[in-house]
Amino acid sequence: MDGEKENLRAKNIIWTAAGDYTFRPQFLAENGNETLDLYLNMVIGLVHKWYDTDKVAAYFDSLGGTEHQGACDALSWVALENAVYEREIKERPVLSDLREEYAEEILSRTAMLVKTLPEERINEAKCRRILGKREVLSPDEEKLLRDLLAAADADTDTLLFRINKALCAYYHMDVQKKRGDGRIYLKHKLPVFFRPRQKVQAVQRLDPVDESGGKKETRPEKASQKLRELAAGLTGENEEKLKEKILDYFGEPLFDERTGKKLEQKICVGNHAECHICFCGGKGAYTRLKQHVDPVEYERMRGQKEKNTAYYHARERKFRTEIHRLRDQIFRVLLMEQEADSIPAAQGTLNASKVWRAVQLNERMVFERKDQKEPGDFLVTLLLDGSSSQLERQEQIAAEAYMIAESLRLCYIPTQVYSFCSISGYTVCQRLKGVETGSDGVFQYTAIGFNRDGLAIRAVGTQMPEHSYKNRLLIVLTDASPNGGKLPGKKAYAGGDGLTDTAAEVRALKKQGIHVIGLFFGQDENVKAAKDIYGSSVARITDIGRLADTIGSLVQNEIQSIFR
Repeated sequence: MDGEKENLRAKNIIWTAAGDYTFRPQFLAENGNETLDLYLNMVIGLVHKWYDTDKVAAYFDSLGGTEHQGACDALSWVALENAVYEREIKERPVLSDLREEYAEEILSRTAMLVKTLPEERINEAKCRRILGKREVLSPDEEKLLRDLLAAADADTDTLLFRINKALCAYYHMDVQKKRGDGRIYLKHKLPVFFRPRQKVQAVQRLDPVDESGGKKETRPEKASQKLRELAAGLTGENEEKLKEKILDYFGEPLFDERTGKKLEQKICVGNHAECHICFCGGKGAYTRLKQHVDPVEYERMRGQKEKNTAYYHARERKFRTEIHRLRDQIFRVLLMEQEADSIPAAQGTLNASKVWRAVQLNERMVFERKDQKEPGDFLVTLLLDGSSSQLERQEQIAAEAYMIAESLRLCYIPTQVYSFCSISGYTVCQRLKGVETGSDGVFQYTAIGFNRDGLAIRAVGTQMPEHSYKNRLLIVLTDASPNGGKLPGKKAYAGGDGLTDTAAEVRALKKQGIHVIGLFFGQDENVKAAKDIYGSSVARITDIGRLADTIGSLVQNEIQSIFR
């Protein structure tokens, strides 16, 4: 897999499946064309979820230097995939479809290849078994596959012992015979006569990197220890340290400590009772960031603003046209809503068509007067999903948010922009644009961590006070896939529970008189979820170059409903 973006996509799949954005994977999975393998990267994350990661990593480390290290890696993943599937399918039935798609893809890619290596034949046989097809293996290979799949219901130690035992028996390795470095070596060096002519799929090992950029012999997880500390689980002794590091990422707090604690007590209740909330202003972000994370993460976050800005300016002519088109649509509806209505009155301008009613019925209300509508103060808030699930579209989201904010600013509508993410129980709402500031701050948008949508929506709602603004509109840019991770002793905030909570928070804001729009940029399978959360007030963004066409009528309709 070439390129930083592909690596980030693969890691995001792993992190999402693991439910842990602090996890530094030892492997990444790719297809034969060197693109990421969705299903196998999910499996890597699920191994972290269900088993002891340190023990699994130590097991793979022990295979280093063996004659058949590559084969042992591949066959170990055959067993691990089966093991996590048997556990996860009970919680995630859709995994069955993904697994079958993966098996079909493997068989289609290998149909014309001669399987010269046992790991190729065994993986193909397992894929055929998944699809209910007949597999053909030698007796020894059949026994190896049977032994690898038999370990599915075991704990970490038993699972790894069974995998190791099966491989040692097949490859004639002596599990007891080790050198001083602790690695397992072959009892008999077996010649390897064939090598695969085409890479079909692979789970790649990652090279450890130290903080100076050089290779070192520790496991990959240790290379990012300082970043792991940032996202470590909260304890009484490290909570303040964690919050300080969050501020290094996202800027100075918007409120003093006393006000912040009062807000947290008000917001973090119910489904979010053991969470924390942090409002940051963006000012001072990244100033001490390099002290707390590895250089790769530092450079990624520091450079994202430049990437966002460059993406917009490379398309500025087209985007500026969309800004003006959206501005014109919004401005027209504002003018229409502020036009004076004619209402019956006892004095004013005589309505000639009603004169007869004064004569015949002695009616006094035959005059008209103009009733000038006052829209009152109007506030629009944009809320951007800033979780790691948006890593591959950060530039597009920043551009979309900037275009909307700028269109509203040109209509003299007070607008503020927040992004949100969740890290180790903290949901961070970072203000990218204030009511009285320009729109350029939106380009500071970056993606990291989880997304606890319901809590973020509730929190930002507190920053839209009714006593300050009579008319309020919240626009959420979302993939409609809440995933807030898992707090100790609590159910994971994801799937149906996350969707239900987010929909409930949207309804709660509407009861407070805040209108809510969802701008959806997610996958096809999440379209229904977006509609369940936002109802009819949702639009799907498929082409940023046609933003006005996509959301213009929705915003117009919402503004009309606000003033009526």
